[in-house]
Amino acid sequence: KQNPNDTTCIEPQLYFRIIHQDLNITRINVDLPSDMQSLVCEMWGTKNKYFGSVMKPPYFLVSYVNVTKRIGMDNDYEYYRAGLLMDWDGNFRDFIQMTPVQDFPSSGLIIHNVNPENGFLWLYSASRNNTLGWTKYSTVHENGTITKLSNGTFSTTASSAFPFAMVDGGYGLAYTINKTNETQLNKNNISNALYANWEAYVTFLRPDVKEFMKPFLLYETTEQLSKLLIYSCNTPYDADGYKCLLRLEMIFGNSTQILFKQVWFLTSGSVYKIEDVPLENPNYEVNDISTLFYGGFLMTIYNKKGTDNSSVTGFIYDSAGNPNGAWDIPDNVRVSDVYKILPNNTLWGVST
Repeated sequence: KQNPNDTTCIEPQLYFRIIHQDLNITRINVDLPSDMQSLVCEMWGTKNKYFGSVMKPPYFLVSYVNVTKRIGMDNDYEYYRAGLLMDWDGNFRDFIQMTPVQDFPSSGLIIHNVNPENGFLWLYSASRNNTLGWTKYSTVHENGTITKLSNGTFSTTASSAFPFAMVDGGYGLAYTINKTNETQLNKNNISNALYANWEAYVTFLRPDVKEFMKPFLLYETTEQLSKLLIYSCNTPYDADGYKCLLRLEMIFGNSTQILFKQVWFLTSGSVYKIEDVPLENPNYEVNDISTLFYGGFLMTIYNKKGTDNSSVTGFIYDSAGNPNGAWDIPDNVRVSDVYKILPNNTLWGVST
């Protein structure tokens, strides 16, 4: 909560709203513990300050950046990301240190296992360059605590990455690599050779294994791209294996064209299908793409390109990428870019 009398700091209070699948809302307002209150000013100034993630009911985890000024050092801080386990009555139940102490505030993601009893994976930036850290945690025990099961690091020069849960209880990580500089060097030394400018890979962390497998190549292109992004990866309900959605930003002279491709693959690493996703209008400014739980996906675009980047309109596509028109939300309802798809394909969103 912002302190109206001090724009550089926040009041030591957190406000949470848990939105259930039946659209009931649990309201939780809590005061920060005394040992956290001295951190709130530092927290306010750091990237990805804190976020909440629902665990097994009735618990949720609050993650925040712990900031400590080094003794005798001006403007020199050390950081680690911590987690506070809370129940829905606002009681603090457990504390976990989610990253080692570092010289920068780390960001990360929580990926819930397909079986809630198997806990979750925490994936985070473990260095300023080229290293991701990961930790497997248990589900919440009956006494309201969480246990660290295993952890490790993964070295990569990824430009973008997307972790996802697997149906066997493991986890996958798809990522892209920009090889443009390396490719240009090869072309300068070897004539008439074709080298990929961008590549996409996937690697797996099996349920009972303590390190990620050797990565498999998902996609490569010799086209001149400014970006290749992993937009989403999931288990399709109407096909085998897994599917990732890629966003390609192609360079044409002084302009950029946005393209999307879907890549289907198996856990063996075998890619068995790649398809283009046609945009209804190539001038759309895409906000996000959300997978629908029974096949297909929802693409939201900003209503006024470049002028209103807060309200969106949604378009529905089937699993093959064929458009099925806009969502059936009335035009007079202004939907913001804060929304979520629930497992029963219901959408909740914030109207402004």
